[in-house]
Amino acid sequence: MGSCHTDNHTITIFNIEDEEVLCYSLPLIKGQIFTKNGNRCFNCSSGVIILHHYNGNGSLISTTEWPVVNSEFKCIVSLGLNRNMLILEYFGMQHKFNVIYQPRRTMLRVTPVYIICQGHDGLFQAPTGVDNTVPSACERISLAARLVQSLTAEKLYEAKVGRKAFQLEHDLNRSGPDCIVFRSQLPVDKAKKMNPKELWEYFGRELMMSPLGSKDRKFLAFISCTRYALPQNKLPPKTHDEMLAAMEAHVALGGGGLAIFGSACLYTWPRQEEEIIPRFLDVTKVDTQNFMDDSCYR
Repeated sequence: MGSCHTDNHTITIFNIEDEEVLCYSLPLIKGQIFTKNGNRCFNCSSGVIILHHYNGNGSLISTTEWPVVNSEFKCIVSLGLNRNMLILEYFGMQHKFNVIYQPRRTMLRVTPVYIICQGHDGLFQAPTGVDNTVPSACERISLAARLVQSLTAEKLYEAKVGRKAFQLEHDLNRSGPDCIVFRSQLPVDKAKKMNPKELWEYFGRELMMSPLGSKDRKFLAFISCTRYALPQNKLPPKTHDEMLAAMEAHVALGGGGLAIFGSACLYTWPRQEEEIIPRFLDVTKVDTQNFMDDSCYR
């Protein structure tokens, strides 16, 4: 902190007002440390800011730390329904504000789905030691859906059209799962031989003919049986097309009421909020002998 005094500084939030009502549960909070005369304080340009999250009854839900870089910070918090009290703390300074999570009254929703083909165990492809179970897949998918929802709202807010977002299934059905496990009638061996368009068409029809089928739902689906299967005698692929040639049951297509993806890279995704930043900053190279590299040559 150098010669700074905490009583000469303020924590300013740029993008969320006190008592603001949000229709999504994982907001990005952006702000900056200023001196009281409105200047950026370079003595306070680094460190961590602490976010204390309380529910509407004043009970502590979580305490998390976020980096401060060039006096600026960004935090992510998982809101509970209705009122949430947030306290940002930086070297003794505090900034308190309330955020209200209240989904819109609508029947329209995006429904995350994990598709398990007939004869498949539901385990997604992953390195040894990585939890690749069905619950782990659903945690990763539901968190990713909430991140996309938050990004949508934030980008619309930046474009000055309001902080709007689609609602997720769990926003509107609190007693249901964040991600629905869907048991398909398609045999896994057949799925592995189908091309992306065939997979999109088949699962789109099957989902709409199932009890989940509704004009009020758009499905965000992932296939559990996607596999990267490079032949033993082949060198790792050098191009995206070569990589796709080694895939089974892989798809990345969206249109109408269905967006569907393979699960070959699901092991790299975060499961909980505290994993988001470490996962985004992870520079571990993909083992292209055994796993799909979908990083666009990064």
